Amino acid sequence: LATANLTSDDVATADLSVLTNGAEAATPTNIVYRVTLSKTNNTGANITVNLADSTATAPAGTATSASDYTAFGGANTVTIVNGAATGDFTVTVIDDALLENTETVKAKINTPSHAQVTVGTGLATANITESGATASLSVFQQGSEAVAPVHIIYRVTLSKTNATGGNVTVNLADSTAVSSGTATAGSDYTAFGGANTVTIANSASTGDFTVTVLDDALLENTETVMAKINTPIHASVTLGTALASANLTSDDVATADLSVL
Repeated sequence: LATANLTSDDVATADLSVLTNGAEAATPTNIVYRVTLSKTNNTGANITVNLADSTATAPAGTATSASDYTAFGGANTVTIVNGAATGDFTVTVIDDALLENTETVKAKINTPSHAQVTVGTGLATANITESGATASLSVFQQGSEAVAPVHIIYRVTLSKTNATGGNVTVNLADSTAVSSGTATAGSDYTAFGGANTVTIANSASTGDFTVTVLDDALLENTETVMAKINTPIHASVTLGTALASANLTSDDVATADLSVL
């Protein structure tokens, strides 16, 4: 009786790809990386490949570990079981309190456990998209007629801090004539027309717009000035509260004098 060995000169490559890109949301979509062998594993045992976070390695990814995604460090094992050709690794996405552009997370593989497996495509980049923010209008300061008038200040507030690296802008318009405001442009306040830009700078969450109040010669009740916002200049920003009404009070007094007509 004799036993002969049958050796294999087969080789396979292990390639890294992104099966699922990530998305921030109340229930985030996690990133899934996939390692694919060029041949089905028929060795009778698992084949493993090490996977590491390569986001900080030049050219760097733009997402931040522990803020945008759960850190996955330098050595994680992806397993391709016997009879399979793929193995997956999940990176948990975190929904942070920042308004960001789409960011990237990089991973790399190395050190296959089987001598006849080499690394083919060793690096893969996943995207994390932004869940978005709302822009809401409010009155930060009410107006008052006086010798030194108190001007109206409208405020636009994002539901998340702007971390896009640039300004986020929102258009603001006078809506007094169409939304039942009682003040008169040019008499009670300086007209501010139909298209004004409110800017929320990077690292901020608010931007203000001032309406100049005029002290006229009329005895008036408290009046209202209406403003509205529209057209956020960022794809992930939508409108929340779009209309706000500011009060314009008067400190005018008048005397009643009797005379003979």
